[in-house]
Amino acid sequence: MPMKHAVVLILLWVCGVSASLEWSIVNGNRTCSTASVYGTRRDDSQEGNHPGARLMAASWVDKSDRLWLFGGNGNDVYNGFPWIKNDMWRYNTANNRWTWSGGSTAQSALSVYGTMGTPTDDTYPGARFAAHTWTGLDGSLWMFGGYGNGVFYGNEHQQFPEPLADMWQFNTDDEQWTFVGGTNAASFPGVYGTQRTPSANNIPKGRSKGMTWTDGAGDLWLYGGLIQYQHNTDQYLGDMWRMSAASRVWTWMNGANTVNELPVYPANTGDEEAASTPGGRIMGVTWTDANGNMWLFGGFGYNGSEAIQSNSKQVQRNDLWRYRTANFMWTWVSGSPEPNSVGNYGTVGQTDPSFVPSARVTPFAWLGSGSMELWLFAGYGNIKNSYNGYAVMLNDIWRYNIETGMWSIEGGTMQGSLSPTATNPGGLNSGATWHDSKKNVFIFGGNTGCGYSNLMWQLTGYDIYDAFTTGAATTQTAPGDVTTGDAPSDVTTGDSAPGPMTTTGPRTTSDNSIFGEGSSKNISKADGGMMFLLLLLVIIPAAIVVIVIVVVVRRRSLYKMHADESSATADSQPAPATPV
Repeated sequence: MPMKHAVVLILLWVCGVSASLEWSIVNGNRTCSTASVYGTRRDDSQEGNHPGARLMAASWVDKSDRLWLFGGNGNDVYNGFPWIKNDMWRYNTANNRWTWSGGSTAQSALSVYGTMGTPTDDTYPGARFAAHTWTGLDGSLWMFGGYGNGVFYGNEHQQFPEPLADMWQFNTDDEQWTFVGGTNAASFPGVYGTQRTPSANNIPKGRSKGMTWTDGAGDLWLYGGLIQYQHNTDQYLGDMWRMSAASRVWTWMNGANTVNELPVYPANTGDEEAASTPGGRIMGVTWTDANGNMWLFGGFGYNGSEAIQSNSKQVQRNDLWRYRTANFMWTWVSGSPEPNSVGNYGTVGQTDPSFVPSARVTPFAWLGSGSMELWLFAGYGNIKNSYNGYAVMLNDIWRYNIETGMWSIEGGTMQGSLSPTATNPGGLNSGATWHDSKKNVFIFGGNTGCGYSNLMWQLTGYDIYDAFTTGAATTQTAPGDVTTGDAPSDVTTGDSAPGPMTTTGPRTTSDNSIFGEGSSKNISKADGGMMFLLLLLVIIPAAIVVIVIVVVVRRRSLYKMHADESSATADSQPAPATPV
């Protein structure tokens, strides 16, 4: 075990701290299908307000660590069907209080686009769920598409939601939306242009349920998604897009401009080949690590003629992919190329190259350990011996160490569709996740064993894993791993190009401690404070104990030496004369 990990374990033992992960409810109602309580718009003083139960809502964390929530498939039911929302909520983690920021309190509201580029209080996106979101480096919140309502069609209300292709920006200071790009036309077929050539005419296809990343330059990336038409066959996308946050121009980077692309796996994990691709994919989870690499795990993947969301066995994935913005290439890193894998759980807290989560969709995800660990919780997927192979709602917590290239299960249970309790979210999927700069992890809503939820959960004990991390900072200066500031040769300039960065690929070495192997980097101020705590609580007391032991042993040794000398002197004296 590395010395720094041993020191951390000693400190935890001395302080009586456990590294166990624990859930607690901080807001919401344990009764499922709870309705929204709005109160007065933007009034932070009111207590008891909260969003109603919902799933697939959009979520962000701003620069002030406030949590934001928009829309989703809501709790209100009409003729047996849940209706979609467009309300915007703000959550204060200091007092665990929700505030309604804007949007409509009604169901299935239409978009009010206004003038492109002009924010007003009366401009806002229509109701939708499974939209695509990003947080910009300036703290602004971005949203593209989703499955929802656009505008009126003639004199008729749009009766069914459709895939949208509108781009919105939300300013967290004045709490106003701005329609900034794309189109207000539903089911838009997209304008791809020339691959890796920015153009103001480019617009991704209207879609929902795709995957997103923000890179170190502040550019916004979008992969895959679902083209879902009412009463028609679903179509799955495998295209990668980048939007310059500065110019608001889209670039089609790679992947097919057609639908239902099959995944292409190389011969071995870790092989970087231009042809590799996750294929048509929806409802996976993503991370951006400290080196600017973009990661994708699981989701529904296109699998030829098999139905993706049939009522029989689901075609789900447990593969982990890395995308490098330096060369625009996917690398298959972990997991199985076969669908519906039940994974290999191993022992809690232990790592091994064979351990891997089961296939799943819409889990919760966050970054850890200097943005060099990928965390995963729950979702809807497969486990061993689960209901004759049918997918269930999961409850397990996983951690992937990027530097060792290995998964470990860190908590939860393998039991499928577990009912929630006061201390466990139970089986859960399709909710919102936040991870703020203070390393707090919150999850909200989703689908549970009893229906839709509006509970807000906080994960505690997670910060212990990061207590002595000396990994890279979470703020990147640029993505990728090119060694110069120039744009890659196969990218037409005029848009933001990847800048310098280095990467660390997965290794096959094993580390069986609960702490991921860190890399040698400068110690941060926070680490300095922890080192002082270590000095105060461990090193100084240990030194005192050692000194006391040395003094005691030394005194005993001196006493023994004195006793031995006295005995030797007595033995050397001549015997007294016998009286006559």
